[in-house]
Amino acid sequence: MDNHSNHDIVLFMGTCTERRIKIITQLEYLFYESHHNNRISDNIQFYSICDRVFYYHQDYYLMKAKVILNIASSNVSIFETHRINYFLSLGKVVVSEVGADRSIAERYKDGVVLVPREADCIGVVSDERGNKCDTLKIIMQAETIFSIVIGLLQNASQLEKQGYQAKQTYNELIRKIGKQQLVVALNETFNMLLQD
Repeated sequence: MDNHSNHDIVLFMGTCTERRIKIITQLEYLFYESHHNNRISDNIQFYSICDRVFYYHQDYYLMKAKVILNIASSNVSIFETHRINYFLSLGKVVVSEVGADRSIAERYKDGVVLVPREADCIGVVSDERGNKCDTLKIIMQAETIFSIVIGLLQNASQLEKQGYQAKQTYNELIRKIGKQQLVVALNETFNMLLQD
């Protein structure tokens, strides 16, 4: 595993729901295609830890990751503060999807790069289950996430600034709710990540 020491690792960790699998698959394609066409450095690597079999590697990848993705588990998922808080506690840059209800996410806007959930497919013809539209939304969402992540990784000062803001956001959470309460919440979060 030590061969990753020079890599800029982008990490997703969590249960692979149908929606997450589709976005991760599209992200894997975008990273592969961009490496193949020399549009991004080979040092930029994307990893997803979906299977509990690989969770014993999670600490290694969490510590090595430059950017951590928070991808909603479904189209109606809430803003997953338990995941965000844990990643911020590690001082990580977090890129997170946010749904239509931005009220909770707004509290994190200074420390987390917020990505709006995919827009509706206006004018796109779909079958009775909306398949063409759903596929287009997944592709558009993955491309948006990819562009944001690559933009961060290709601008070291922006990445450093975002990391600093992540730490400040975490410190503000400690100040508001107390360190003891936050530590308890983070321990619960770690256990939830194994199931989420």
